[in-house]
Amino acid sequence: MRVVIPRTKTLNLIRMTHEQLGHPGQYRTHAALVQRYWWPDLRQDVIRFCAGCNTCARNKGPNTPPRAPLQPITIGSPNYRVGVDVIGPLPTINKGNRYILVIVDYFTKWCKAIAMPNQEAVTIATVIVNEWISRYGAPSIIHSDQGPAFYGLLLRELCRLLGIRKTRTTPYHPQGNGLVERTNRTLKDILRLFVEQSNSHKRDEVFLRCLLAYRGLRHTSTGFTPAHLTFGRELRLPVEVVTPLAPREAMDLTAYNRKLMEDLFMTHRLAHQHLELAQKRQKKSSSDATAHGPTCRLGDYVWLHRPRPPPG
Repeated sequence: MRVVIPRTKTLNLIRMTHEQLGHPGQYRTHAALVQRYWWPDLRQDVIRFCAGCNTCARNKGPNTPPRAPLQPITIGSPNYRVGVDVIGPLPTINKGNRYILVIVDYFTKWCKAIAMPNQEAVTIATVIVNEWISRYGAPSIIHSDQGPAFYGLLLRELCRLLGIRKTRTTPYHPQGNGLVERTNRTLKDILRLFVEQSNSHKRDEVFLRCLLAYRGLRHTSTGFTPAHLTFGRELRLPVEVVTPLAPREAMDLTAYNRKLMEDLFMTHRLAHQHLELAQKRQKKSSSDATAHGPTCRLGDYVWLHRPRPPPG
C-alpha cells in the first residue's frame, strides 16, 4: 500500500528523501519514493530534481564526461612541430639540477632531455635556444601544456622573433601533449631500469644513457628509430664493440650525399605512411562513435571545475 501525495507536497518530499539518503542518483531516489508514495509524473519529477541539485553538482562528476572526437595532429616534416614539457622536481640529477626539459620532434620522435636547476621562463627559453634551435634550427611550431613558463611573455617574444607559432593544450588536459607525455614515461622507465641495473642511485651517471637507448629504439608509429629518421643511419651502439658489424661501404662525398638524400627521402615517405596508419588506428580505437559534447544549452548555468594539479 502506498500513500497518494498532493502536488503541493511532492517537491519537499523529494528533497527530504534525496538528502536523507545521502544524495543518491535518480534511480535510487526514485526507488525509495515509489516504494512508499505515488503521484502522477513521479519519475519525471525525481529526474528534474536530481538534475538540478546543487549539492550533487558540486560534489559529483558526470559518469560519462564530455569527450570530443579525436583530432589527429598534422605531422609535417622533421623539426616542423616539436613538443616541450618539464619533468620534476626530482632528486638532484647533477650540479644542483632538479628538473628536466624534454623536447620531442613530432615527426622523427628525436628527443632531447636537458637537466635544469629550475623551471623559470628564462631558464627554459635559454635551454630551447642553446640545446635545440642552435643544433637543429627553429621549428615551425612549439607545442606545450598550460605551464606559465611556456606561455609567458618571454617565450612568446622569442617565438615571435624566430617566426615560431606557439600552441598549447586546453586547460587540465595534458593528453593534448600526448607525445611528450609518453616520451616522459618511457624515459622514466628506462632511467629506473638503468639505475637498478647499475646498482647506482647516481642518476647523473646513467641519465645520458637513457637518451642513447630511446634514440636507438624503433618507434611503433613510424617504423624507424629516431636516429634513422634524423641522420639517415642507425646509431653505433656499445654492443657493436663486442660483436662488430660489417664495415660501411666507403664512398666519396658526392656519392654519400646522393645516397643519404635517397635514403632519407624513402624513409621519410614510409614514416609518413606509417604515421597516417597509426593515426587511423588510434582514431578507430578511441571510440569516436561514443564521443559527445556537453548537453548544456545557451543560457544554462554550469559549474566550472578547476582541479589543483600536483607539483611537477
